[in-house]
Amino acid sequence: MATRPLITLAAMETFEIGPWRVESDPASTRQAYAAGTAVQCDCGYCMNFWAARSDVYPDAFLDLLARLGVDSHSEDEVSEYGPARGESWWADFERRRGRWQEWRWLYLGAFWALGRVSGPPARKQLFADDTYEIRLGPHFSYELAPSGDLFTAPPDDSPFGNHPRFAISLMAEVPWVLKTPPWELPRG
Repeated sequence: MATRPLITLAAMETFEIGPWRVESDPASTRQAYAAGTAVQCDCGYCMNFWAARSDVYPDAFLDLLARLGVDSHSEDEVSEYGPARGESWWADFERRRGRWQEWRWLYLGAFWALGRVSGPPARKQLFADDTYEIRLGPHFSYELAPSGDLFTAPPDDSPFGNHPRFAISLMAEVPWVLKTPPWELPRG
């Protein structure tokens, strides 16, 4: 079993964003990302996300990640949930035909930061047409949540595992940028 890297917590920076009060430790968060290894799934849906990522995150979200010390290329989790809302897609997808190049695909993901956050709890369930608390344009939203509010936690050997931490959860509607149809790519 791998051991967790030792991260020394530094000074906390306190600020408010949306409905949350944040106490973050950007220096220790950067240290944790440097000590960890970003794992990227190689299924077709994740490959599409990685290929489109430079156009997915709004500047205000990238600014928040930088302020928190988060590496914007080291998502802890990214999951695809099919074509985004409003798409008339099932018959086309099932028959492997149609306008898949025009669809936006719904992805949920998360980053970790060291520190604490207080405010409204994370949503346990999302429904069609839902977004997270802070919306940055028509295709992106996010929220902050204490680690206990999420279904997932950092892996056991993660540098984030034994420290006060919170999650930055994202929801993005991402265009399909790969040249290959989704049903011809490996599924994760």
